[in-house]
Parts: sequence; structure tokens; C-alpha cells
Amino acid sequence: FLETVQFPEERKMGKRVLMGRPWKANKSDLKIHRPAPTFGDSNHDFIVNLLGHSEAKYNELVETNITTTVPVNLRPTPTMSLDELVKAGRLKTFDPDFKKKLDIL
Repeated sequence: FLETVQFPEERKMGKRVLMGRPWKANKSDLKIHRPAPTFGDSNHDFIVNLLGHSEAKYNELVETNITTTVPVNLRPTPTMSLDELVKAGRLKTFDPDFKKKLDIL
């Protein structure tokens, strides 16, 4: 049920344990083959190859932030520690050693 996925070095995430499928089909290779794509991973392929726009048009869209591979103009998101989430009632409990147990240190 739990599968370990190694992320590419440039994503700086290392090895993560992810939830796989809770069933097994006969003679099927149902497993996680790779991490999810990054933000905007297929922008170039969709805009140039699928929609048929030129490289110049794609570059113009990138320069004007119409399309991007990183989020832009974001408002800061307030964050709470896991202890604060428990105190606020948004989280029932947590195991402080969860990273060690999942081997994601």
C-alpha cells in the first residue's frame, strides 16, 4: 500500500513514501512509476506542439508571465506548526517522529 518514490535531485525532495493503490490486480503493474509532474512541466509541449504556436510566441508568453514554471504574485500563506494545529483543533494528533518512521529525513 505504501510505495517509496525517489524524486529527481533538482526537486530537492529526496525519497518519499506515498500512498499507492489499496488493491492489486492480477498481472498488472499497478505502482507509482515516477513523481507527479512539476508546476508548468508540460507548458512548452502544450503551447508549441499541441496548440501549434511558434517558439517566439511561447517565449513571449513566458516573458509576460502568461505561462510559467513557478508560481508568481502569490500572497503569503499563514502557517501553523503541528503543535499549533493540534491546539486549534484542526489536527487530532501527530507523531513527532513521523519523518524518521517514513524514512524522509
